[in-house]
Amino acid sequence: MNKGRLISCHDCGQKISKLALVCPYCGLPIPALRPLFSPYNKWRLRVENSVAGILGFGMLVFMAYMLVKWVPPLVEWLLDLLPE
Repeated sequence: MNKGRLISCHDCGQKISKLALVCPYCGLPIPALRPLFSPYNKWRLRVENSVAGILGFGMLVFMAYMLVKWVPPLVEWLLDLLPE
């Protein structure tokens, strides 16, 4: 077994696999001991943030397009409503 893949159980101190769900010696649940940001979670967060960034940028471009397209005619229409 690769020593880099072993962690110490916080309850009994025995060396156990990082992949273990419970300590085989004392039964302590191990997921509570794992860091929240495992390599998989870091990758997933990076992908989610990238997708959110792309969608956010797309919304900004769309809003800018709509402003350029619709604001001048709207201002012209509003100015036509003013009494002369």
